[in-house]
Amino acid sequence: MIEGVVTEAADAARQAVRRLSLADFRCYHQLRLEVDCRPVVLTGPNGAGKTNLLEALSFLVPGRGLRRAGLADISRHALPAGSPWAVSAILDGPSGRVEIGTGREAGHERRSVRIDGQPAKPGDLADLVSALWLTPAMDRLFTEGAGGRRRFLDRLVFGLRPGHAAQAGAYEHAMRERTRLLRAAREGKGRPDPAWLGALEEGMARHGLAMAEARLETIRRLDA
Repeated sequence: MIEGVVTEAADAARQAVRRLSLADFRCYHQLRLEVDCRPVVLTGPNGAGKTNLLEALSFLVPGRGLRRAGLADISRHALPAGSPWAVSAILDGPSGRVEIGTGREAGHERRSVRIDGQPAKPGDLADLVSALWLTPAMDRLFTEGAGGRRRFLDRLVFGLRPGHAAQAGAYEHAMRERTRLLRAAREGKGRPDPAWLGALEEGMARHGLAMAEARLETIRRLDA
């Protein structure tokens, strides 16, 4: 059995999950958990399903979830692999109430998303809610290469600036195109178009500057 322990009153203006519902998700056949806007601590013995609840919450944001599992591996253990499953939540925040639903539908390989009952793209979730997690598998984050730490910092930035994801994607795209052009030139496949190369580098500078500014702002807020 899992118990939700509610702590002292918190700021009611914060974004909060008010209801979490699961269907055929991991160890849960059906679950409906209702809480208020205060912080919640999940307690229970090993194997009770605490991490499964956290994984379900992680599907309220874009991405592959806390465990980065394949969609076909998430359905309830007693069901055949690839069976449908669903996670839904009601969130309250400064902008009002929103209902999010996501999961795997029968015959579909991609995650489906609904916002207030209407079909949506997983990327649309970034405009509504953000989440960040640290797991034991990430314990080397602060001792290994800087690339992993930058990605972790970017996840922090996404929570404050949803548009940061678009800036990062545009920067990565321009950088890949520039690398492709320069590689082709090294391999004797012709000189890159100077105008196109210049446009790519201008885009990298513009998006890179916006990313750096957002990262610095986030770090300043963490240090405050």
